[in-house]
Amino acid sequence: MGSGYNSIIQTSFQKHNTVAVKGIACIMIILGHLTSPSLPLLIRSFAPGYIWVGVFFIYSGFSLIVQHDRELFSWSRFWKKKMGHIILPFFIADSLYAVLISGVRDFRSLATKWLSLDSFNVTLWYVIELVLLWLMASSILCFPKRIQITAFVFAYFLFICAAVLFDIGTWWYESTSCFFIGIILARQEGHAFFKTRSEKELRGFLLTILLFGLAVYILVVMIMNDVLALRIKISLNYLLTGLQMIVVPLVSIGITGLVCWQSPPTALHWIGERSYDIYIVHNLVIALTERYLYDKDTIYGVFTIVCSSILIGAAFYFIRKAVGMKISQLKQGAGE
Repeated sequence: MGSGYNSIIQTSFQKHNTVAVKGIACIMIILGHLTSPSLPLLIRSFAPGYIWVGVFFIYSGFSLIVQHDRELFSWSRFWKKKMGHIILPFFIADSLYAVLISGVRDFRSLATKWLSLDSFNVTLWYVIELVLLWLMASSILCFPKRIQITAFVFAYFLFICAAVLFDIGTWWYESTSCFFIGIILARQEGHAFFKTRSEKELRGFLLTILLFGLAVYILVVMIMNDVLALRIKISLNYLLTGLQMIVVPLVSIGITGLVCWQSPPTALHWIGERSYDIYIVHNLVIALTERYLYDKDTIYGVFTIVCSSILIGAAFYFIRKAVGMKISQLKQGAGE
């Protein structure tokens, strides 16, 4: 990076910033899955889950490239880490949902569901898709670097075709675009377009892209709620998918750069560090709350679900970290 320049991407994707935004996204995903009429209209309008899941996808794609381009990167270490931090917690969370909510009592049913790339907890589709994207990326990153971006674009096109062909749900390809955009941003970080000379110019650029992203999002909301009439209804899903590819990167970059400019709020950072654990348990909390406590459409239900999801997710995080630390100590002891 040239002297005297600030990189918009470098500023927006600093880890302490992205962790805080994950905290925001995590809460908004929970609210999006509630869609309670007791919530204010403004929150309901800006809390669709697929928008905020896209934030996690864009960070995952960006982080993968940053890690891969390091000299000591190893796919074996990558998968070992993901197995402990992502995949194993997914199996545990989905098993709890299957037993407590779906009434499953045998392992064969669990295994059959997982082998068909599905889950009992429908909100865990994100984890399944993320693992598939990592597998796809691990193959493409073996190609010569000069053709990798082209290969990723082609792979995304094939991904969309497969999702439509097998009718597995629009959310599979609406949010997925952000994973590939995260990869492209990581590779284009040093491009002149993403460089500014001063902090004032950098803030101005971030504010501009944030406002533009929000304007496009308002357009999406208007279309989805038939506020803005469209004559060509058949193109609606494809239009929304295209707009989604613009909205999520702009809004996520703008928010990280502006809201968390120097030091993110401690509470958001704390939630962000535990965001994955909160995410994988929140739908179980929703189901249990509705069954035994409150209707999720009441303000008490919303408050209970959000707070309980954060607390149970935090406990899940603590247990996962404690177990991981114990295993590391045992390995070190065995090595000695």
